[in-house]
Amino acid sequence: MKKRMIGLLALLMIFAIPITSAADSEYYFVPEVSSVATSGETVEVELWLDIVAPAASGAARINYTYCCANITSYTPNTTFFEDVGVVRLDGQLNIGFTHWEGALPANQPVGSYHLGNLTIKCCSGDCMTDLLFVDCELFDWSGYGPAGPLPFVTTDGTFTCGEPVESECLGTCCNDSECTDPFAENVPCKDCIEAGRYWHPNKDTACFNDVENPPDLCLTSCPECCDGVDNADTDTDVDYPADKQCPCGLSPSEDTGGPPIPELPTLALAGIGILGAILLARKRE
Repeated sequence: MKKRMIGLLALLMIFAIPITSAADSEYYFVPEVSSVATSGETVEVELWLDIVAPAASGAARINYTYCCANITSYTPNTTFFEDVGVVRLDGQLNIGFTHWEGALPANQPVGSYHLGNLTIKCCSGDCMTDLLFVDCELFDWSGYGPAGPLPFVTTDGTFTCGEPVESECLGTCCNDSECTDPFAENVPCKDCIEAGRYWHPNKDTACFNDVENPPDLCLTSCPECCDGVDNADTDTDVDYPADKQCPCGLSPSEDTGGPPIPELPTLALAGIGILGAILLARKRE
C-alpha cells in the first residue's frame, strides 16, 4: 500500500509540471511604429530576426501602400548572413539571405539577428500604411541534405506620413473588438477600418467637451462625418469641420448631421442619450 501511494504521488508530480512548447522564431521591425512629419522625409527602420532553433537561410517579403510610403533602399547587415538578395517593387520589398560556411549553407546558432535597414520615404502627407510580412520563410540545413522549414511568427509594423491634423477623425487603431490592444495612435478612421482593425476615436472637444466621463467607443465602421468621403449631400465638403452639416466627426450623416449614433459596441445606452442630447442642443444654437 505504501509503495502504491509513493507511485501515485510521483505520477501526480509529473502531471503537475507545466508543459510548455518552445517559442517560435520571429521576424519584426525596430521600431515597430515609425513616422515622419513631412512629404519627402525619410526614416530608417531595422529588420530583425529572432531564431529559437539554428537556421541557415530565410526570406522576407514586406508589403506596404504605395505611394503613401516608398521603401527607397534596403541595406543588408552581412555580419551574420552574408549572401543577400534584394528586389524592390512599388509597394513591396523582397529579401533573401543565407549563411555559408565552406561550400554548403551552415546554421547560425540561436539568437537575435539584425538583418538590415529599410529606408522609408513619405510620398504624400496625412496617411498611414501597414508594413506587412507576407510569404516569409525560414530554413535549417541538416548535414548534406536539403533545407528543412522552421516554424516562425511575424510582427507587422506601421508607418505614418505627415503631421496629425486637428480632427475628430483621428483615434487609436486597435487589433481587437474591445479596443484594448492598441496598434497605433492618431490614425484616421478610414485608414484604420480599411486595414481591418477597430477604431477608438479621440475624445475631442467638439463631441465630448461637455460630457462628464465620456464613454469609450470601439467602431467597426466610420460615421459619414469621419469617413473621408463626400456623402449624400454632395456639397463637395468632406467630413467635420469642412462640412457644416456635421456638428462633430462622429455624426452619422453629412446630409442631416444630428447626434452621433454610429455602431458602438462598448457604449452604454445611457451614454448614447446623454451624448445625443448635448450635440443636438449644440447644433440648434
